Amino acid sequence: MTPNFFTDQSPFLNHPLLTPERTSAEVDFVLSHAKDGPFLDVGCGFGRHSLELAKRGHDVVGIDPAEAMIAAANERKRELPKNKQDRATFVVSSGENFQTDHKFGTAICLMTTFGQVSASGPNNGLLTAIQQNLKPGGKLILELPQKQTMIDTLKSSDRFGTDTHYTDITRKFDPDTECIVETFKLVSPESTRHFLLSYKLYNQAELETELTSAGFSLVAMFGNYSSAPLTESSMNMLAVAEANG
Repeated sequence: MTPNFFTDQSPFLNHPLLTPERTSAEVDFVLSHAKDGPFLDVGCGFGRHSLELAKRGHDVVGIDPAEAMIAAANERKRELPKNKQDRATFVVSSGENFQTDHKFGTAICLMTTFGQVSASGPNNGLLTAIQQNLKPGGKLILELPQKQTMIDTLKSSDRFGTDTHYTDITRKFDPDTECIVETFKLVSPESTRHFLLSYKLYNQAELETELTSAGFSLVAMFGNYSSAPLTESSMNMLAVAEANG
């Protein structure tokens, strides 16, 4: 069985596109549309957004169901100035199952976290769980690919790396499940490893329905982290929503 993308030695931990500059720009967007703290980072991965928020003086809890990701986040937290390290807390938990008496002012759920498909199926209850962990009027900032644009521009394969150390990526769209399935093959002289990532696609109307059903009111939709308007050609949808009180 192919391991999940977010297990130990995942290519996500050293993804060439997840640069510090990209992270900084994404957090700029978050802070420009956030209500207040503390922040909940759902599907935090190795903590790049959480750590940037903590670096800027905000309190944040990052949650992720993958132990390998939380271990990496805690390791990277050591790189923060000592007076900022306590601002970031990382917890092994799926977004659907995370419960706390502590309510958050803003939740972020970025990249393909919403819609991911695991061995237990799609995370349909994620938005409702996030809403329950927010203060009344708290903000949710949600990013996911735009369905039709993603389908129309899908690259069936990619390669990153060198001649001896590289990652091959294959992608396909399943019209029955409306999911993208990505397979990653990591090749080095020492080994060849495979990882799998699957996530469901949504269009704007479907996303708005999901948000309303989960107890959110949509505030705004954007097409990128520069706050450009969402158009039919936008690769991603960035939704800013407010938790109903």
